[in-house]
Amino acid sequence: MSKVFNLENPWMKFLGKVFDLMLINLITLLLMIPIVTIGPAITAMFYSLNRIITGQDTNLLSEHLAFFKKNIKGPMIVSLLHFSFVLGLFAYLTILGESTASSAIVLKIIIYVLMTCSTLLVIYAYGLFASFNNHVFVTIKNSFFLMIAYIPRTILIGAIYIGFSLFFFRFLAIFAPIVFLLGLVLPSLLVVLLLKSVFATAIEKTEA
Repeated sequence: MSKVFNLENPWMKFLGKVFDLMLINLITLLLMIPIVTIGPAITAMFYSLNRIITGQDTNLLSEHLAFFKKNIKGPMIVSLLHFSFVLGLFAYLTILGESTASSAIVLKIIIYVLMTCSTLLVIYAYGLFASFNNHVFVTIKNSFFLMIAYIPRTILIGAIYIGFSLFFFRFLAIFAPIVFLLGLVLPSLLVVLLLKSVFATAIEKTEA
């Protein structure tokens, strides 16, 4: 019985990781409540998920909150710029209304593409903020180039979030506790892994 509850037991290690993920998920939800802190909250989540992946998950809660407080400005600026941009596109979308004219349909498609691309760019920006210390507009520029340069992985990042969202929405009644406890961190864990591979590849190419 003592072996079962031994902290070095693989099962106990797994449960420890799950608990860490749930903790990050709940903290992120709480930090997102003021709305304007959504960007910093997601960035801090990416930072802590990266620590878990690399096995640096000691003092996770205190490190998470310390990172959030220290790196609140850049991600907040990016999230507010993104919100304003999407709000402007949405306003234009409402002006187009239910028009079925070919020009209106083309414009709607362009708007949806711009919304999607801007969201993916912001995800890259949060990932960069979580891993590097750069100026806001340098981060935005780097995010744009990485998003374009690694299109297959960019598409996969979008597919992960869309796929998880559709799955959770479809089976919300069944998986409500999982959505509440792990709904943000599960897809984001996969996204952080993809972002790490993108950043590592980009750094190798720069140093080559």
